[in-house]
Amino acid sequence: MERLDFAVVFLFSEEMAKFNGCLTRFLGCVVLVFCALPYVLHGDAKKEPPKGYYEILSKQASALLKKYRNLVILDIRTPKEFKAGHLKEARNLNYYAADFEAKIDALDRTKTYLVHCASGGRSGKAMKLFKQKKFAAVYHMKDGYKGWTAAKLPTVQD
Repeated sequence: MERLDFAVVFLFSEEMAKFNGCLTRFLGCVVLVFCALPYVLHGDAKKEPPKGYYEILSKQASALLKKYRNLVILDIRTPKEFKAGHLKEARNLNYYAADFEAKIDALDRTKTYLVHCASGGRSGKAMKLFKQKKFAAVYHMKDGYKGWTAAKLPTVQD
């Protein structure tokens, strides 16, 4: 009878060790999932893009817009150009309008802006104004709307 008791105890402790090993691995996976969950749901934990002034291309701008949903897109082409096609959720501020600088002054300097025109000329000149007025973060899409469309990125029309 003693041999049978020993065999039962041995089998029971071996099964417990297997169970404890499985339980440990399972709990480790649960902890890993909960630690990684914020990154899976929201990408990078950062909610704000880096502050400063940057020259970027349209494909970089597209990635930036996907990563940071709070960017304000400023299309500084003419209303006619804007109506023919523009980036989704873009605001039109006509570079040639007499009140262009006043409209820039009315913007929140703490927000992050993506600025573009047709090919980078007007928006490049406007970058000097943003720097002069001490905006916190401005990204200049230097290849402009033409670069955006050449890269076959999505646009909308009014």
